[in-house]
Amino acid sequence: MDNKLATGIIGTAFGLKGQVKVYPYSDDREHFLSLSEVVIEKGGVKKNMEIEECKLANGCVLVHFKGFDTPEAAKSLAGFVVWVNREEAAPLREGEVYTADLAGLAVVHNGNQVGKVVSCTEGIQGLLLEIKTESETHFIPYIGRYFGKTDLEAGTLELKEMMLLS
Repeated sequence: MDNKLATGIIGTAFGLKGQVKVYPYSDDREHFLSLSEVVIEKGGVKKNMEIEECKLANGCVLVHFKGFDTPEAAKSLAGFVVWVNREEAAPLREGEVYTADLAGLAVVHNGNQVGKVVSCTEGIQGLLLEIKTESETHFIPYIGRYFGKTDLEAGTLELKEMMLLS
């Protein structure tokens, strides 16, 4: 989806008035409070949704979407991914990038391209980058020990430890 970022996933229904639990993909949940409309997507089905009420809860955000006023209706939304416009997503802190911006970056070591980020996935201890070289695919944790500067304008990600691609 152009200019949109996945920001959370809808879990179970909550309460008797059609609220759902949304589990954010980041630690920042505050940005949900300013949202009035989102797009939800699951299995190729996309829906524009209007938010009537939103409040922070323990580890999630409770959201009531317009037209979903019963627990049964709310249950039908489970598993949908919540997409927001980039400017409405959780704000980035110094040195952070959105995960969606990592895919496609050239991986460079000492100024030479050694691979390309194909995708990102959540691992047990954090984000894993799938990096494709000429002959192999590697999964490397996206941590400061292994990666240096991420330059979105240049389209590059610095690899500090070449041995990770051996």
